This record gives sequence, C-alpha cells and structure tokens, in this order.
Amino acid sequence: WPEFDDPDDLTHFRIMIRPQQGMWCGALYAFNFVITRDYPHVAPKVTCGTKIFHPNIEPTGKVCLPVISDMEWKPIMDLNQIIYSLCNLFNSPDPDDPLHPSAGALLRANPTQFAETVKRTLQGYSHEGIQYPKLL
Repeated sequence: WPEFDDPDDLTHFRIMIRPQQGMWCGALYAFNFVITRDYPHVAPKVTCGTKIFHPNIEPTGKVCLPVISDMEWKPIMDLNQIIYSLCNLFNSPDPDDPLHPSAGALLRANPTQFAETVKRTLQGYSHEGIQYPKLL
C-alpha cells in the first residue's frame, strides 16, 4: 500500500489511511514519509498531505506523533509502529498535547462542538479562515 512517486526512490512514499470509525471516518488521508540516511537511528519525517481539522495535525501538514519524536524514537522501532500510531490519532486525538492549539482547546472545552466542526470541515467548509477540502 505505499505509493511511490518515483519507483526508483524508496525513501519517499505515501500511505493512505481511511478510518473505519470515529469523527474522521470515511475520508481518505495521505501521509508522506521521508526516510533519511540516518534511519533507523533517526525517525522518518512524516507529514499529512490532506488538510484536516485535528488537534494533533497542523493545517500545514505537520504531525504531532510522539513515536517519531527525538525523545521517543528508538532504532528498534519500525514503520508499522508509525502507521499504527497514525491510525490511533484518528481514534484517540490528544487535546492535551495539541499541535493545532485551537482544535485542542475546542475538543477539551466542548467535544460536541468539536465533532460538529470536524464534520463541517470534512464537508469542505472553512474554519478560522482556513479552507478545508471536501473529503466526504
């Protein structure tokens, strides 16, 4: 399931995740991986190629994923652990360690309104001046 833009370069690829439950259910999300020369001693770089409203993913694509942080990454870890952790972001977003502060604050303060905002942004509406793509 990895997609390679250049089949001769296995260090840059994309995976697609379609959550089967939760607020982001049904849409397809692209995550871009870059494997550096220092791998496995340095975690791969992972960004989200799909703009979504999520407390742990910036609209620019930066992903807050502890498993790939310099503090938690270990050379014995593998890509499957990263993919599992990405899937878990959709099941258990962490509003207490937000990369998108307003999304984290809304989830903490009003989970019902947060869920409605996720639903609207997945339908292609803008939020806080950010236009989101229609994914559902």
